[in-house]
Amino acid sequence: MRTWEDALRLLDAGADRVSIGSAAVQAPDVLTAIAERAGRAAVILSVDARHVTADRCVATRRGGREDTTVDAMDLARAGAAAGAGEILLNVIDADGTREGFDVAYTRRVAQAVPVSVIASGGAGTPAHFHAVLTEGRAGVALGAGISHDGSCRVGDVKRYLQAHGVEVRPC
Repeated sequence: MRTWEDALRLLDAGADRVSIGSAAVQAPDVLTAIAERAGRAAVILSVDARHVTADRCVATRRGGREDTTVDAMDLARAGAAAGAGEILLNVIDADGTREGFDVAYTRRVAQAVPVSVIASGGAGTPAHFHAVLTEGRAGVALGAGISHDGSCRVGDVKRYLQAHGVEVRPC
């Protein structure tokens, strides 16, 4: 996804939202172009972030294979200002580890932007989802690997969250 035309093809095919990643690092105006035509709710800024210090991440490109000099927090702020309705934050240091989301960094980003943050990277147990949704202040949490291999079902996560006071849609 690099242009309004790319987004339009997906939206016309029935997509509810489109996600812009690497293209937004180079040309954040693509977020504005889509948001102006399709609405903020249709635009997700996907930020793959890698720690360079304990408190600072840089945005990466090409699925985390290439670091940029762009501060990930600054990119999230700029993306929200440019029209992104949500920020998909994948802290790639945690991605695939199943040791938990980067709760501290997620919280920092969630506090810095006026839109919902979708946490990604590191889910291993239902408790990890609880931590990032409560302590990390994410609006949404994404878990891929643990669902794909069958080690944790979506319903199990939802029941755990409900039992621990987090409102979720019914299973």
